[in-house]
Amino acid sequence: MQIRNSFTIKSLADVQPGELISFELNRDRALGIALNRNPQGDLKIGVIRADGFSNFKPFHFDYDTAEPCISYGTEWEIEPQPGAETMPGNLDHTEIQGVLHATSSGLAVRFGRPPDNPRLSGYSHDLVNGGAARLNQDNCAPIFRWRIWASAANPRFPDEKPLFEFDATPPTP
Repeated sequence: MQIRNSFTIKSLADVQPGELISFELNRDRALGIALNRNPQGDLKIGVIRADGFSNFKPFHFDYDTAEPCISYGTEWEIEPQPGAETMPGNLDHTEIQGVLHATSSGLAVRFGRPPDNPRLSGYSHDLVNGGAARLNQDNCAPIFRWRIWASAANPRFPDEKPLFEFDATPPTP
C-alpha cells in the first residue's frame, strides 16, 4: 500500500521557519506560514486563512504555545498567477494584505497587523530568503491571485485542487 501524505502532526514549538502549517486559532482552523522566531522563541506566523473570521485578510502575529499543528513542511509550492497589475515598479498595492510581490530576490507576501493589536504594523515577508522584505520601485511587481499546493514533490492528478487559493483583486468601482 502507498499513502500519499504530505503532512505530519507536530507541536508548534517544533515548527521551523518556512513551514506551512494548519493550526487552531480562536477554536477554528487556520492556515499559515511560519515566518521566524523572535528572541523569546515565539513563532511569528503569517496567517493566510482563518475560518471563523468575517472579512478575513492575512495578518501576522507571534504565537507562544506548544499546541499541536499539521505541518506541510517546507517543500510546499506557491503558484503566482500574474495579472494586469503585475508590472515592475507598480507600488500601488504594497500595503494590501495578501498581495504577493515579485521582487529581485524572488517573492514576498504582505501581512497586516494582528486584528487585536493596533500597536503593531503590517509586515512584508521574503518567501525565498526569509525575513522582512523591502518593497520599492526597483524590485516590486504585485500579484493579486495565487495558489498553494501541499507538496512540490508529488505529481498532481488532473482534477486535483490546491490546498489554498487567494485573490486580493480589489473590487471594481
